[in-house]
Amino acid sequence: MTSRKLLRIGAVAAAVVLALSACGGGGPASDAAANVAGSTDDLGGQAAVDTMTALYEAAKAAGKTEVVVYGPGENDKVDVYKAFQKRFPAIRVTGEYLVGPQLASKINQEFGSGKHVADLVQGGDTTVAAQLDEQRYAKFAPVTAATLGKEYQDPNGFVYAASGSIMGILYNVDRVPAPDAPKGWRDLLDPRWRGKMVLDDATKNGAVAGTFSRMLHDGRYDETYLAGLAGQEIHWVASGPVAGNAVATGEFAVAPVYPYSFYLRDKAKHAPVNLVFPVDGGNQVSPHYLGLVDGAPHPDAAKLLMTWLFTPEGQRAVADAGYAPTMPNAPNVNGLAPLSTMDQLKPFAIAEVNAAQAAYLAKSKQIFGRG
Repeated sequence: MTSRKLLRIGAVAAAVVLALSACGGGGPASDAAANVAGSTDDLGGQAAVDTMTALYEAAKAAGKTEVVVYGPGENDKVDVYKAFQKRFPAIRVTGEYLVGPQLASKINQEFGSGKHVADLVQGGDTTVAAQLDEQRYAKFAPVTAATLGKEYQDPNGFVYAASGSIMGILYNVDRVPAPDAPKGWRDLLDPRWRGKMVLDDATKNGAVAGTFSRMLHDGRYDETYLAGLAGQEIHWVASGPVAGNAVATGEFAVAPVYPYSFYLRDKAKHAPVNLVFPVDGGNQVSPHYLGLVDGAPHPDAAKLLMTWLFTPEGQRAVADAGYAPTMPNAPNVNGLAPLSTMDQLKPFAIAEVNAAQAAYLAKSKQIFGRG
């Protein structure tokens, strides 16, 4: 083959490469249109697609393609973020597991120094309500959350819950045959469970305190019920995972309040445990509110993630991770009815959380003798 022919072939090949690049087929950065094409249903409609495409392109153009999320569920949501990154491959999400006082302290330090690391907080109502009062969030309303129930959002438009931590009753299958396991909250008062139950501290903010305070708020349970639990000689431990481990090892038979996402983690390790959802008498779902941090270093990427989490695709990913999706009629975890149709303990409005929780904690120290 002559050198002239080789030059002509090389020129044609170069033209093809340039044409592919111009069409968006040449590299990972040119993926916005390709990744959302034909996916309007999964992404919540054309308006949502247009919004997310614009945010994606803005994040890439600014070179701010990272999202850092702080919260108590971040260890469980790795696969959620993988699904997001498959859709928007130029963005990288880092979740940092932080709970209660740790989360509040870290956010306060960043505001004090003016050096922000977190873009989003995805936390429980007591943590987020306090930070709302401290004006830690920027107002942002995801277009995909337009039909979200009022009980899962701040009326002022600062925080929205895309998921919730759903509670169940954990038991050791070697110690408790399935037919004998507690089926609901009132079954926990049966004398046969005396001395056989373990819980993290009900007098400090957390899953147990949140559940018990919601029981009182709901009205179907009262202080007499909690006093009955106090008489069951519950063994108190420092955290939910410690309680789960005590059940998995057979040291205790039952953990009366246990997050479903924790249970999935335990099952992945082949722990001999099962979990019952108390669907009669009100289940407890603790909303995980999303807030865009005021001064977030990667605002467009953070808004994109927040918007995607309320899409049908995002809600499926949330359910697969063991968290209850909050959008109306979104398929729930483990075949449970959608939250919009499930019997739940009466929720707190986000503005009521601080006062209600303070009142509960004062009572709980008297009831459980841990003050």
